[in-house]
Amino acid sequence: MTTTTPKTKKEIQKSFDMALKGIEVSKPTFKIKRPNYISKKDFSNVHFLFDTNRIPQICKKTLDKAQDLAFHGGNLNRITVCVLKNKMYIGDGQHRYLINNALGLRTLCEFIYVNSLEQIFQIMKSQNTNQNAWDNKQALKFFSGEGGSTTERLNYSRLQQLQTSYKVNFSNLWEIQAYYQYANKIRTIEDIRGYSQRVSRGFKDGNYRINKEMFENVKSFLNTFLDNKVDEVFYKNAKVLRCIMQLLVINKNKMRINRLTKQLTKHKVNIHQEEVFIKTDIKKVYERNSNIKLLHVA
Repeated sequence: MTTTTPKTKKEIQKSFDMALKGIEVSKPTFKIKRPNYISKKDFSNVHFLFDTNRIPQICKKTLDKAQDLAFHGGNLNRITVCVLKNKMYIGDGQHRYLINNALGLRTLCEFIYVNSLEQIFQIMKSQNTNQNAWDNKQALKFFSGEGGSTTERLNYSRLQQLQTSYKVNFSNLWEIQAYYQYANKIRTIEDIRGYSQRVSRGFKDGNYRINKEMFENVKSFLNTFLDNKVDEVFYKNAKVLRCIMQLLVINKNKMRINRLTKQLTKHKVNIHQEEVFIKTDIKKVYERNSNIKLLHVA
């Protein structure tokens, strides 16, 4: 396979009706001849962004069209292959690629060199071939599966396990992780938000990390709520969860999450109010029937 001179940025913008810095596009003159079957051995460097664990179903109409083209010596439209860190991702034309190979046809490819997976999805959207965004769910599925390296699979699989087990959204899990990971630095709710963003930075590009200790801490935190049969709103509602974590941090020598969860099953907290009042209610609930006096949190 030989390459040709990349297009200029102006040509890229014209071709894809977009302006993405750092992208170079080679002229669509590459032709890759593949065997008429799919296997990891043959396509070890080609990755599908969707349905990475199975071959997509091919509708009969499309297959008939491809067979007719093959009979007349043609092939389906070219596909877009995005190159990121020496890996090739089929950004557009996954079905065409599979059909061509199934019929023993050559696949005409247009190669685009990108800096991130998110750019691949921007390209796909600009071509109106796939409107799905490269969101957190797509990134989690990709990096916890065949698309991830050993390190990426380990870390993303831990987060996937937490989501599956506790049905808690991404942001809440990241905030709980931040609560443990940056406990000595957190003082305010804004701190929790800020360090949560640090935890999740680079998530869509495979840079998320959660070590075994943090993973076990998050599990233990959530298990305490489940074991004491606390209403799930206290760990699924982001506003309430932040209030709890801030109180725990400020009162780390006085407040225990096990007692808190038990108290929450006995006494009501009005969660439909501003954060400062939620924290006051939780503080009162915790102190009830004890000599404990927690620090007030604004």
